[in-house]
Amino acid sequence: MANKFACTEYGKAKTMTKHQHHSYDLRIQPLSPLHIGSGEELTSTGEYFADDSSVYLLDNDALMRHLAQEGLLRDYIGRIDAAGNQLNFDSELAELFATDVQTMRGRLKAEFARHELRFNSGDLYRAGANDIMRRCVRTRGNAYIPGSSVKGMIRTAVVAERLRADRPEMRRFDEYIDDCIREKSERPIARNWAEFERRFATPYKQLPDFLRVSDSPAVADSEVVVEQVVRQNFYGENTAGLDWLCECIAPEAEVAMQLTVYQSDRVGDDLLRGNVRQNLFKILNAHSLRLIEIDIGLLEVTSAVPQLKSSLIERLTDYRDRIRQSDNEYAIARLGQGKSLHYQTIAALIGDRAKRDTFMQIISRRVDSERRIVPRSRSLTAHDRMLGWVKIAAPPKPVIALPAHRLERIEVGQILPRVLVTGKKRVSFVLNDLQRDNIALHVDKKRGFAIPDTDTFVKVVIKEMAKDGRITQVTMI
Repeated sequence: MANKFACTEYGKAKTMTKHQHHSYDLRIQPLSPLHIGSGEELTSTGEYFADDSSVYLLDNDALMRHLAQEGLLRDYIGRIDAAGNQLNFDSELAELFATDVQTMRGRLKAEFARHELRFNSGDLYRAGANDIMRRCVRTRGNAYIPGSSVKGMIRTAVVAERLRADRPEMRRFDEYIDDCIREKSERPIARNWAEFERRFATPYKQLPDFLRVSDSPAVADSEVVVEQVVRQNFYGENTAGLDWLCECIAPEAEVAMQLTVYQSDRVGDDLLRGNVRQNLFKILNAHSLRLIEIDIGLLEVTSAVPQLKSSLIERLTDYRDRIRQSDNEYAIARLGQGKSLHYQTIAALIGDRAKRDTFMQIISRRVDSERRIVPRSRSLTAHDRMLGWVKIAAPPKPVIALPAHRLERIEVGQILPRVLVTGKKRVSFVLNDLQRDNIALHVDKKRGFAIPDTDTFVKVVIKEMAKDGRITQVTMI
């Protein structure tokens, strides 16, 4: 879609500028569980319960009404107060109703469950334990990927890679990091980071103005899984018990989205020239390679459990290899919850490893209500996978049948009414039952012809042939 409009100054029309919106289809496939949280948390004291394979979301109001009708509500509340975080929900209900746990679970599923989700429980989960379950964003009851989350991921990569390429600004950035280390506070960079973001989101126009990402369609519950998530602090000792359950879009899902880019004929932004989708993939891949390099370096020296450490390094190495083999036809990136914002942006730009580690130690410590230092989480894992790694690609091209022709004599000057454009100035077709691929296409611009788009059909005439009878070039007519 293209729009034209004129600007006026003192009643005089200025030169008209063309403004275009181009849309690009995307497919997002999680490579590890993807959690984009809604902020809603459920507790296992009446809002959900889990067995070895499923999580059941309960109608808590209906359950409380039933307990009240049976005269058991006061006793139930007393048990919650007494047990605190150690409440074993279904066991306590079984005692209240004078039945066994399996029968109680059957009743809960049949009478009070309003939703069932697949559960990847693993070895760590204790069925019935009082855990928090964090819900993913949903619309009309279904999970989805918000366009704002994808746009934020792109913005982070654009700012980081453009700042990295600007040596004077990187020297200023390094000075702020030195100030942080000297003051033992993130305040010096926090005060100035917004300026970097405003400047490097794009030199032409602020990112929100030139790029839109649609929300995805609904993701079916069959492609949603509940994972047990553990906070891994690779800069220090992990704290026991810092885990929860969360809804995630499963790795086998494939989610459609659409990217719309605003372009002007006066734009000088390299991001908006040529193949915009591939330009974005290139920036995302460059940023991801940097994050992967840092993560692998940390894991190699961390005190994490050896088996977990080995698995995480293996997966990160696989992502790195995929990026290197991609030729930027797709991107591997980090989306949703899983890393702190400081890590994804500021820490990833600190080239000196010792400085980066010191900076992360500064921002990874907070003081609780009793003035005790508490480590802030660094990475979220579900079993042996870091959350949020995704592959972003164009949808697969539909298979287009090649036009077939038959000629009694194949010679220069013969017309082929319909051939398929397969690349820049390249066409393919079938002639006399023989497929002819990658034939050069001559485009005579003096006659008003423009280079045709890939996957379109054009009419041509045979222009050149080799001595052995092969067609080497055709001309648009």
